[in-house]
Amino acid sequence: MTDGKLCVLFHRNPVAASDGLVCAGHAAGLREGLQDVLELFGMLRLYLLPGSVESDGSKHTKAAEAPAPIRLDVAALSDKRNTAPVHSGDLPDVPGTLEDWAGWVVDERQLTPLKRGWTITDSVRLLQTNIAWIVEQDMVTDFDDSLRSLRRALAQASGERKSTPVGRCPSLDGNGNACNGPLWPRNDMMAVDCGRCERHYDERILRHLGGMMETA
Repeated sequence: MTDGKLCVLFHRNPVAASDGLVCAGHAAGLREGLQDVLELFGMLRLYLLPGSVESDGSKHTKAAEAPAPIRLDVAALSDKRNTAPVHSGDLPDVPGTLEDWAGWVVDERQLTPLKRGWTITDSVRLLQTNIAWIVEQDMVTDFDDSLRSLRRALAQASGERKSTPVGRCPSLDGNGNACNGPLWPRNDMMAVDCGRCERHYDERILRHLGGMMETA
């Protein structure tokens, strides 16, 4: 515990820092926020087409230009040619931003860098593994701001789900462990998609799973 110090992240009322420079709640929130970003990013492909969410900003106009075949805001979130946000409302490059933070941890802690290119999963896993160190650094406030920005942009791109997942993914990995990722309903069909492993469950599979549950 950090004796006599207060959490450096936002609280309506002061809270003692117990994990480095932050409270236990914020330390856990950073880990959960990273997982949220990973899962929301994996779902972006479902929202690439105009009209895929109720309020994606699409407008019908009489302009001479043909409408964009995809949602440009969604494409920008995964485009590494995008730059870090400069002004309020700018869209961040999600994989690139997380890769930058992961690279900072590798450099500062003198860890062995990956020999291949980073993936967003690589970055998230490294950052989650090193949260205990991150919360001890002054940069934790910038890290928290950056993570909130990514989470907010991804949530907006997906229509800011107000509902909870309809279930948890039963898909098994090579070791027989259940994925347990959140299952999100599709707006355009009787189907769900896993926010973690990205497995798609169509109506046929859902009916089969339902039958298995009834006979269990």
